Amino acid sequence: MHFLQIKCEERSRYAAKVDRINQLGKDLAGEIDQPSHDAIQEELQPFNARWSDVSSQLENFSDKGYPQPGSECCFLRIMRRKFGVFQ
Repeated sequence: MHFLQIKCEERSRYAAKVDRINQLGKDLAGEIDQPSHDAIQEELQPFNARWSDVSSQLENFSDKGYPQPGSECCFLRIMRRKFGVFQ
């Protein structure tokens, strides 16, 4: 099975973990001091940005296992060139 297909199939499981991590961050907000809260938020912001990028790329995957035209990430373009796979 293709690596990206596996990742697409596991997307909902990862989304649940991301949601749980964000909920924990919110739950801790009232229990910790401001510097600790700020440190957690500094970690959550790039974490959520990365998840958003990954999730968007997986969502753009078509049923054929190829991204929809115009939405292909650089990783997929490089892999296609390297292995000679074209749409």
